[in-house]
Order: sequence, then structure tokens, then C-alpha cells
Amino acid sequence: MARIEEARQAGYHDGYRDGLEALEAAKRQFAKATSAEMASLVASFQTDVAALEDRMAQAVLDTSLRLARQVVRSELALRPEAVAQVAREAVSAVLLTAQHLRLRMHPQDLALIESGAGEDLRARHVLLLADAALSRGGCVVETDMGEVDARVESRWQQAAGLFGLPLDWDTPAPPKGRGAAAAPAAAPAAAPQPPQAPVTEAPGETLAAAAPDLNQEPEL
Repeated sequence: MARIEEARQAGYHDGYRDGLEALEAAKRQFAKATSAEMASLVASFQTDVAALEDRMAQAVLDTSLRLARQVVRSELALRPEAVAQVAREAVSAVLLTAQHLRLRMHPQDLALIESGAGEDLRARHVLLLADAALSRGGCVVETDMGEVDARVESRWQQAAGLFGLPLDWDTPAPPKGRGAAAAPAAAPAAAPQPPQAPVTEAPGETLAAAAPDLNQEPEL
């Protein structure tokens, strides 16, 4: 009996130990799987956050450039005489050895350039030419050695290119919402019918229809 009790106790302890080891192994496996899943979720979340930050940064940059473009447009409208400084700087960028200098600008900017930078331009023997194809606020210097493009569109393109955004000077602002759907075309109106003359009956026909037929035998 003592040996049986010892065997029973030994079996109990062995089973208890094996159960604890199995439980610990299950805990470790669960913790490992949970950690891997959490790591995957965290990595996916970080990727989504990074993509969202990139989109927000691009949106902020695009909005900032559009606001800056509007400020420049307002400044050109309020201070059109600033084109004289633009012309002066454009001519200064030309080498002194260049000859046959021609400065093209919008016709409405011609007087402003003459009054604001005329002395400097005459010192370089620059010929002023009005060109309606150019927008106000900019100019183009042509020489025998090349040209200097100081148009507003070109200068803005260079500034926007520094930020990696292809925002042209004339690119319209994005619409705030979709426009209303176009109304369906109305059905063509029916052609007017000519008025019809009223139908009249002859007096004899009316009396004949109202009078009874005397030759017809009465029904019994």
C-alpha cells in the first residue's frame, strides 16, 4: 500500500509539473503572438500617420503658395511702378559686352519704366519696345548674346519650383464644390395647330334628324 501511495503521489507531482510547463509554454506562445500582432499594428499605424503628415504638408504648402501668388498679384496691382525695378535688374543681368539691347514690356508699363529707370536704361543704350503679348509687371531683355526672361510668369515658376510644386502663374484655384447638374433639355414645344372652323349643320339636316320616320312600323 505504501508503494502504491508513493506511486500515486509521484504521478500527481509529475502531472502537476507537466501541466505547469505546458501552461507556461502556452503563455509564452500567446505573448509572442500578441507582441507580433501589436508590432504589426503599430507599424501600420505609423505608416498611416506618416502618409497623413505628408498629405497635410503638401496641402499646407500648396495653400501657402496660392496665398503668396495672390499677394504678389495684389502688390503688382497696387504698385505698378515696381516694374521699373524689374527692368533695371533685368538689364543689369546682361553682360556689359552685350550689344543691341532691346527691352520689351506691356504698353501700359512703358511710361512707368521710362520714368522710373529711364536714366539707367539710356546709359546702356536700351531700346524700349511695347509688346501687348506680355503681361503687366514683367519684361524681356533681348541682346545679340541671348535674352533675359523677367516675365512675372517665369519668375513665379522659378520660385514655385524651389518648393517642388508645379503651380503656374495662371493656374486657377480649385473649385470649392461641384456645380449644380445641368438641367435636362426641355422638350421641343409642339407646333401650333391652325384653328378649326366650327362644324355647322344645314337647317334641313337638323330637321330631318329630329323628325320621326313615318314609314317605319312601330314596335309592339
